[in-house]
Amino acid sequence: MDGKGDRPIYPEIALMTADDVLYFGLVHAGFGDKRQKVRRGLLMDRFMCFYGPEPRTVRDMMFDLHSDFPDISFKDLMMTMNWAKR
Repeated sequence: MDGKGDRPIYPEIALMTADDVLYFGLVHAGFGDKRQKVRRGLLMDRFMCFYGPEPRTVRDMMFDLHSDFPDISFKDLMMTMNWAKR
């Protein structure tokens, strides 16, 4: 978080791991640090409920999209994933 309204600071897409995608995806969905202190299976269920595929798949999609569209942001991609799932 950046200290200014608790906005998350996302790492570079090229450096993100599947765990980063899981963590920051859930932060973007409204699950802060306190609500992420649960078993991993529940975290995965929550992530897939909001975005569809599991974090490893999203990470691979992000890498592919980032190579073609270097200006893509994590937040925009996650909002698109959420919209497409609905």
